[in-house]
Amino acid sequence: MHGMTFKSQAAQRRIERIQHLLRREYLTIYEIADGIHMSHVWARTYIRYLREQKKVFIYEWRLFEGGKRYHLPVYAWGNATDAKNLTYRDWE
Repeated sequence: MHGMTFKSQAAQRRIERIQHLLRREYLTIYEIADGIHMSHVWARTYIRYLREQKKVFIYEWRLFEGGKRYHLPVYAWGNATDAKNLTYRDWE
């Protein structure tokens, strides 16, 4: 993952698929990974790159409760200000 340029045809196709998904709906990293058949680790690498390029932003934060409560960013295509990450008290 280090030194990846995102310039190959394969990388460009993945970026186009991510763009297509995020133009249709707002998704978490896991939903993006499932939507383009990629591990969430690789999807996170692509999203990090796209955020650096100002093509993806955090639309909202979703509260998940399993064994623990945590917030997960929900991504959208475009250049906008990230949503504020709320504290647990803000959700109650």
